[in-house]
Amino acid sequence: MAPEGHRDAQRGGNARGLDGVELANAAGHEEALEKTEDGGNAGPEETKIEDAEAGAAEIEVVQTEGAQEERQKNADDLVAANRLELLIEDGLRIGIGVGAHLGLLVRPVEDTQLGVARFPGMGRMGCMHGLLDCATGIRQMDRIQNMMSEQRRQTDGGGTYLIGGDVPVRRLGYGTMRLVGEGAWGEPADANEAKRVLRRAVELGVTLIDTADAYGPEIAERLIGEALAPYPAGVVIATKGGITRQGPAKTEYVGRAGYLIQCVEMSLRRLKLERIDLYQLHRIDPRTPLEETLGALKRMQEQGKIRHIGLDEVTPAEVEAARKTVDVVSVQNRYSLGDRRHEEMLNWCEREGIGFLPWYPNAGGKLLKADHPAAEKLSALAKRHGATVSQLSLAWLLQRSPVLLPIPGTSKVAHLEENVAAAALKLSKDEWAEVEAAATS
Repeated sequence: MAPEGHRDAQRGGNARGLDGVELANAAGHEEALEKTEDGGNAGPEETKIEDAEAGAAEIEVVQTEGAQEERQKNADDLVAANRLELLIEDGLRIGIGVGAHLGLLVRPVEDTQLGVARFPGMGRMGCMHGLLDCATGIRQMDRIQNMMSEQRRQTDGGGTYLIGGDVPVRRLGYGTMRLVGEGAWGEPADANEAKRVLRRAVELGVTLIDTADAYGPEIAERLIGEALAPYPAGVVIATKGGITRQGPAKTEYVGRAGYLIQCVEMSLRRLKLERIDLYQLHRIDPRTPLEETLGALKRMQEQGKIRHIGLDEVTPAEVEAARKTVDVVSVQNRYSLGDRRHEEMLNWCEREGIGFLPWYPNAGGKLLKADHPAAEKLSALAKRHGATVSQLSLAWLLQRSPVLLPIPGTSKVAHLEENVAAAALKLSKDEWAEVEAAATS
């Protein structure tokens, strides 16, 4: 999560002026590839406007000196509001995230000192002085608010979860393995696009971003730090250590204490964090005593460098053994509509109140292939709801269990937006049963 002291205005990055100035950008390959005012606007007469919806907000415009100058400011504000609306509609993202927009777009309240209307949380931003004193300006801002609210509605559809009982996240997260080269090896084909995906995810309301030092290796963590730090409030970075990579899809498990301590320190540096909210042991190393491996992570936790600890690809028995050394708050196992090999593990996590991050949540797109036995039935079911099979698969995970935190990955903004929209997909109990039957046919 973002270090204390970061201002809300930092959500999604620094914004530059809207008046002729460049605008800042706002906002896994699964394992082994199976595998975020001043100057009173004044008119010649006193006017009072009441907000019919909120009932409490009102704007009072009183006559002040320099009326001509203030009217010009107002005109500038309206032009800026129009431009802001067009920019958002065109898909250009300014450097303030969804959360910052919410601060900007609340209903105006009376500023008794200035005798003008202002928007709480809105400071100077180019030619927008944080002041809109007419109904037209309010309507423009309302339209923007409605667009942003729709984005939040999609993400909110999946609900929230408390990792470790005290770290809230939206359940539909984002996995970063696909940001890097094939086989989780090497630089991305387009680094700028990779950063746009990360910023867009935060802009859409995604608060859980999963990564690992083995993605690249190191490259995914570096991209996250470059794209998102300083992090918007509420964004949680979950990373992993304990795997070395010798080439595309070539790995070796290393659980030695000294190595894992180095892993944590280097992840903190690349991610530009002071503490990692969820650090996951990427795999248990059979050559190293589990007490040594987890003892290293416990030491990092005691030093305040890790908040919570999770495990990857484990069984209930392995988690029970790990609990003798550390508190385990999450597991990350392979699981999807088309691959339910860890059904027992999921049921155990539900009983124990442990979060379950399913990797490979779309089974690598296998259900999308025309030759898959379930493809035709699932495609028909998805079309019935104006969705894709991929969206149906993600929505199924969200309804399957309240402890499931899907982390679908992609390297494209359009695909990311499609994935996020899956959180708003709702089916009846009978329809979900029909989906399950089709997937297992």
